[in-house]
Amino acid sequence: MSVTNVVQSIWILILYSLMTVFMPAVVMHKRIAKRRLCEKFLICVVAGNFYIINVVFILQFLHISNRFTLFCATFVAAFVYMILRNRTKSRQILIKIVDIMSRLARNTMGRRTFFSKCGNHVKSALKKLIIKIKNYLKCYGWETFLTLCLCAVVCVIYGSNGIINYGYTASDTPVHNYWINAMSDNNVFVAGVYPHGFHCIIYYMHAVFGIDTYVLLRLFTVTSALYIHLALFAFCRGVCRGAYSAYAALFIFAAVNLLNKDCIIRYTNNLPQEYGMIFILPTVYFIFEFFKHQKICPQKIKIKETALIVEGELAAEDLIYAAVSFSLTIAVHFYGTMIAGIFCIGIVFGFVIRIVQPRFMARIIAAFTLGVILGVLPLATAVIMGKPMQGSIGWGLSVISGNKTATGINIDTSGQNSSGTSSGGQSSDAAFGQQGEVLGDDAYNDEDGQNGTQSVKKLSFADKLKQKTGVVYYKFADLFGRAYRNLKNDIEAAVFPHGGDFYLGFVFISCAVLIILGIIFGISRDYDYGGRIITVAFSIIFIHMMFIAGVFGLPKLMDQNRTRIYMTYSLAVLVALDFDIVPYIISRFINLKTLYNTISFAICVVAVIRVVDVYGLREPIVYSQIGMLESNGAVECLSNIIKENEDRTWTILSANDELRMMDKHGYHYEILDLLKDMKKNPDKRITIPTKYLYIYVEKTPLNYSVAYDKSGQKVSREGAATPLPQYGGIVSYTGRYRWVVMSKMYYWAQELQKLFPEDVSVYYEDDDFICYKLVQNTSNLYNLNIDYEYRN
Repeated sequence: MSVTNVVQSIWILILYSLMTVFMPAVVMHKRIAKRRLCEKFLICVVAGNFYIINVVFILQFLHISNRFTLFCATFVAAFVYMILRNRTKSRQILIKIVDIMSRLARNTMGRRTFFSKCGNHVKSALKKLIIKIKNYLKCYGWETFLTLCLCAVVCVIYGSNGIINYGYTASDTPVHNYWINAMSDNNVFVAGVYPHGFHCIIYYMHAVFGIDTYVLLRLFTVTSALYIHLALFAFCRGVCRGAYSAYAALFIFAAVNLLNKDCIIRYTNNLPQEYGMIFILPTVYFIFEFFKHQKICPQKIKIKETALIVEGELAAEDLIYAAVSFSLTIAVHFYGTMIAGIFCIGIVFGFVIRIVQPRFMARIIAAFTLGVILGVLPLATAVIMGKPMQGSIGWGLSVISGNKTATGINIDTSGQNSSGTSSGGQSSDAAFGQQGEVLGDDAYNDEDGQNGTQSVKKLSFADKLKQKTGVVYYKFADLFGRAYRNLKNDIEAAVFPHGGDFYLGFVFISCAVLIILGIIFGISRDYDYGGRIITVAFSIIFIHMMFIAGVFGLPKLMDQNRTRIYMTYSLAVLVALDFDIVPYIISRFINLKTLYNTISFAICVVAVIRVVDVYGLREPIVYSQIGMLESNGAVECLSNIIKENEDRTWTILSANDELRMMDKHGYHYEILDLLKDMKKNPDKRITIPTKYLYIYVEKTPLNYSVAYDKSGQKVSREGAATPLPQYGGIVSYTGRYRWVVMSKMYYWAQELQKLFPEDVSVYYEDDDFICYKLVQNTSNLYNLNIDYEYRN
């Protein structure tokens, strides 16, 4: 099964790359030919995802989405477009093909000649391809090698769990599985209107390539995590002047054991929030490129009119790409839209001189409006068609409006922070809590023990101003003091366990230096680079403010658990710019590429060696099997059952996760329903009307992410004798309750095998899991309501 998982993961990565990178690259190769390689990658990823997601939406709304229509809307459409774009060349090729076919039909050309010509064309094409590859490797061979090494590191760190543990890693994955399954019936938004961009991608790969949805949701992790990091790398590579700053930053972020594991563990899940991170930085990058290509005063330069026209076209394209990328953050997950919005606010600070100009402002606003319309249009269309809003959308709107508060990280800071809770509670000291006095107006009005009112009358205007200024100063000092203490404690507990002071010192000093240098670069008319580093610095400060929004009295738009994911992701950009400052300054005085790239390489190598020496390398993320949501044996059995049996001829009797995984193949019956039914109705005849019945029992019950004192204990008669949990939903399958349910099921299955030994056999068994197989005569079904001693 592990080998199968590796092969399937690679196959999924290849297919996704084909659809979202290589096909757009072929279709758009002339339009993006003048772009840098990192820009080409970002453009293709954005364009490919945007096209597939919206094609799926359109076909779903028309109720004609299936393999044929999706294939025609992508592969056939791309082929037709390329033919129409190259009409002259296509006509010549078509004439040659018709001529050869007619000559073959008239026997004026032999088969040997035909195959010889075909072979010569193939050889010529291969020679051209080999020459291109050689030329590319001469220019970018070393960087290609480094990039592949980084990709391998990311795949190993975030893909190992999917190879070792076969089940889902997030409790809400079955819900997304259900939503994707419904799209096979052209029922998009089956549970209400919700950003479905991620679901469209998974559905497309399932429908077109025939990969089961449950396989994609298990193994798409490698693809998702890799593209999240590649988007980060391409952004850093495009912004930085030095060649190696992006490599060092990505390696430190992905491979060095700097961060709390919970900051990056969600990359091992297949969830919309993480997938949406791919499109945050491209939005920012293309706005950067717009300012770069759009000249401030083009009328002053009349010699290079052609170049200006080209740059004007590129600027227009940049805004379109930025709008499309921003729309994808809306289409996939609103949290990504929030972070992209924060970066857009940072752009206002970084490029304020240009943005205030009407022609810049108008085009930026137009692009932003376009992005919002493109992102919201599918959701609005669904609402107009009568679909209700999904529950979590209403919750999110309540959080934004301030009616509800997002939850934070459960951090125990007792004994560490005397100023209050880590989520931003009020200080136990009113101002500088050593003395406990309240620093208000009266604290400054009593002078030399005299009455406060008389003192006020005697104060001059300058003294009054000084007095009020002092009050404001102390209020701000108290606010930022509390903010710093809360941020420090939360950082140590949830982000950077090696020291909150060091982390905050590095972040805020780096941001301050970048802002100062950005202003200096701007004064020296280097607006592009200066604006970029100021944007990144302010954006990171704003994200940290959002992390402790409660301290500032702001609504908590995002809980700390999720905010830290984006916060650490953006820090990689900060690290890349820190590494890039020295090479960039040198390049301004000595425009010798070899020199500043060599300096960049030296700085990055020294930094990486030092960081690895201090903090060590990160180990691959692998979940504890007992805390998984499904046992390996259960997934392996499901895979084999689907392969061995005809659809709709079998039923799996198990807990909950298999319900959505087996959709369109077989049926599912929950063990808790069976146990409760036997308890309430001892004389009732209970049957399951399929030829084959597979009974899943965990001999070592999982705790389903809810640990308890005896997590990992085996099923036992003690557990079977314990009364069934009376809770509904998933609760009865978590923690100790799951041990009770599985214990009862184990002894029920053993009794069933004793009663019907010829038809009940062990289908699969390992140390922690066993699957029984019951073969039935569908005309005379077995009664599953048997006495197994533990019906209570």
